[in-house]
Amino acid sequence: MGTHDSTMNYGNAPIPSTILKQIRLREVTIPNFFYGFSLKEGAFPYVYILHPEDLQEQESKIAEIRGTDISDTIHRIEVIGSNRLNIPRELREFAELYKGVHFIGYLNHFEIWNRKNAVNKGRASDIFMENHPRTTERLNTFVGI
Repeated sequence: MGTHDSTMNYGNAPIPSTILKQIRLREVTIPNFFYGFSLKEGAFPYVYILHPEDLQEQESKIAEIRGTDISDTIHRIEVIGSNRLNIPRELREFAELYKGVHFIGYLNHFEIWNRKNAVNKGRASDIFMENHPRTTERLNTFVGI
């Protein structure tokens, strides 16, 4: 769990080491791919990423959050090497993922946000604080905008 900044380069974002450790707690190797799709909290778009084995278990919960079926909008996110995600263009454009990205890790998924959407002038947005109260206090430590 936790929040971490990263820099996207040519559509690829390195997975922060703490999230890699979290994934390795469940299995020895990193999967070759993850599943990802777009979500929006208020005005803030982001990419929700699941381990391939968790998709079926979480699909109904995610559909409830989105208000729609997610089966036609799931993207395969390839892992390059052992620690870089190749984010599909459609997801990058939707979530406004350009250079600075912000990872939020949870036990069963992680999210990738545009860094400026995750933090606005050194303080977390009201929506972000409301939905992620435990990580909000740590944002100023990790995000230098």
